[in-house]
Amino acid sequence: MMEHRKWTSAQGLSIVQRKKKDGRGLKTLLDMCSEGLFKKGYDSLSEIEKNKVNYTILESAGRDNTKFTTGTKRMLIMGKLGVLVTAALASYQILEAENKPKEAARQGMIVVGER
Repeated sequence: MMEHRKWTSAQGLSIVQRKKKDGRGLKTLLDMCSEGLFKKGYDSLSEIEKNKVNYTILESAGRDNTKFTTGTKRMLIMGKLGVLVTAALASYQILEAENKPKEAARQGMIVVGER
């Protein structure tokens, strides 16, 4: 988790840190899952119960959080829409300008500067 966060944008990092500041340790995950399944601590489980807890944790690692998945899809669409709106406004400014080459260069600098 911490390795992946190195590649996350500043905005995305602040969102995920609000949800989960630090990764949970293995001991914490084992105890949480064993309490949920068997109402006992992980250390007091039998080998069969420990295996069930381990497999449950492995299965849950592959599941996504639907709140974050839908939010990511929404942000992707909003980002593309933002690019289109910016391009439309820049085109309008260029078409209405008296000095079109100068305005095209100016709008290009603005668009490049936003990235």
